[in-house]
Amino acid sequence: MTYLLLLGTNFTGKVPVELSHLSKLVVFFVSSIDTDIKLVELKLEQYVFKRMLQNLTNLKELILFKLDMVDVEPIGSLMNISSSLEQLYILSCQLRGNFPENIFRLPNLRELNLDYNFDLVGSLPTFNWSSSLTQLSLSGTKISIDLQYLMKSAKSLEILSLSNCSFQGSYPQLTINLTQLSQLTILDLSDNSFVGQLPEIDSTNSSQILVPLNLTVLSLSANSMEKLRVFRPSLQHSSRPSPTPSAFSGRFFPLEQSTNWRDTNSVLQFEYARIP
Repeated sequence: MTYLLLLGTNFTGKVPVELSHLSKLVVFFVSSIDTDIKLVELKLEQYVFKRMLQNLTNLKELILFKLDMVDVEPIGSLMNISSSLEQLYILSCQLRGNFPENIFRLPNLRELNLDYNFDLVGSLPTFNWSSSLTQLSLSGTKISIDLQYLMKSAKSLEILSLSNCSFQGSYPQLTINLTQLSQLTILDLSDNSFVGQLPEIDSTNSSQILVPLNLTVLSLSANSMEKLRVFRPSLQHSSRPSPTPSAFSGRFFPLEQSTNWRDTNSVLQFEYARIP
């Protein structure tokens, strides 16, 4: 068996350790289901998770969604993960503790999503980022993020989601040069309490948000910035089609117009927008 998908199964109890014996697995996807009445949870225990990662050496896609992983210690479990891994999704699993930096350096990792593990901490690596990483989502975690450094280091990113995150130092003024992430198509910086008044941006203004040519979706909603404008440093539009949002994101709804404003408590807030 190379593929195992357990989705919406109504299983309860614990993920059995016997699954770790499936050493030929390439894709492992397991999810509890969310009903109108309650969350039906599967519990994934530390020793089971650790055994799985030790034995499943051919694993390329590991997707865990709404499991109970509250007792799993990330560093103790993830240090020996397969270097062949291409996709790692651990979403809304109550994962807590320090997330190991070595995951960001896996040579074949293309997609990393740790959304909504609210007590997950750690920091981004300061060297040797995986050059294959194209999607990174850390929304709703407490992983410490140096936004300026991230822009310089993870240049292969196409999708970056940092909603409700923990940034190093005081919340920065959002006058960063996003063009360093030249491949970026989707950027979510919503719900981060960025503050301050940004001047109207034009080609002659030195204090501006520069966006990559390929950027199609930018979310800055639920921040407290005023008079925000977006400037693309080239008049040439990309012919690249808009990306399809991740099945787990559900947050990106591109609009036909280039900007959309909402007046809430006299503060203009940037909503989801499709960059033309």
